Amino acid sequence: ADDRVALLVDGRAHDDWEYYRVESDLRTAADAWSMKLAMAAGQVPAGIVSGAAAEIRLGRDRLMVGRLDRVKSRTVKDGVSLNIPGRDLAGQLLDC
Repeated sequence: ADDRVALLVDGRAHDDWEYYRVESDLRTAADAWSMKLAMAAGQVPAGIVSGAAAEIRLGRDRLMVGRLDRVKSRTVKDGVSLNIPGRDLAGQLLDC
């Protein structure tokens, strides 16, 4: 069985992580995730931007639906490192 954690954004699945953390707790108002992805220079997908709709999956199972928070990119030796945090849709209610 495929047990990779994937981030679906703009119709593309991203699952080659250096690091990821997914937090889900019934006592927390909004569940969250944080992922770090390294990519070759110039290869940052256009759809990975702050506010983009996103889905977290474990294999075929949907874990969370939400939005990307502030996406941060950093130039590193071999390309670009992306820090991709996000929250489920309840995060928008907290912001209001």
